[in-house]
Amino acid sequence: MSELGIECSCREGEGCVEGVALWEQVEASYRALHAVLLVGEYAERERAWRAYQAALCAYEQHLREGNDGADSV
Repeated sequence: MSELGIECSCREGEGCVEGVALWEQVEASYRALHAVLLVGEYAERERAWRAYQAALCAYEQHLREGNDGADSV
């Protein structure tokens, strides 16, 4: 579980992306979550929330591994 209280499932070697691309996933998943929160059905909101959590978790793991988030892809 991450420091944010999110259950992490991203493990090294399982297709996790690095650096800038990883942060872009966080931003994109946040925009998707925001878009469905007000008008989406429950299942859409749940999927968007889980995607956002997964992106945050992967980025947090990336930072914990000693990266500063400024890597280039």
